[in-house]
Amino acid sequence: MGRSRAVAANSVLPNWQPCYASLNVRVRPRADLGLLETALEKQMSKNDETPEIYISLSADEALVLFEFLSRFEESYELTIVDQAEERALSNLLGPLQKQLVTPFRHDYLVLLEQARNKLRNDLS
Repeated sequence: MGRSRAVAANSVLPNWQPCYASLNVRVRPRADLGLLETALEKQMSKNDETPEIYISLSADEALVLFEFLSRFEESYELTIVDQAEERALSNLLGPLQKQLVTPFRHDYLVLLEQARNKLRNDLS
């Protein structure tokens, strides 16, 4: 009484098969990030411009973001009127997080200000 017994998973779920997944994770030491920063700085100085970032959007995401940005262009207010706009913006953030290295640099705020100034001057 009170004893439990082990039951084979395939006797309870006849079609169950064990699944083994391999996950390779390489943790980069902080020094590697410095090397990555140096490589990025060399590449940027060669081109004398910021490298381009490419983001893929579905047709639905593009349409929803187009409407969102068009509304902003008309009213200068960033308001989300539908949950799909929130999802499209979130979906846009994911690829940026995967591609951008700059947010992890020690001089991120300086680089952000420089990027803002460049964009501000380009729009004038």
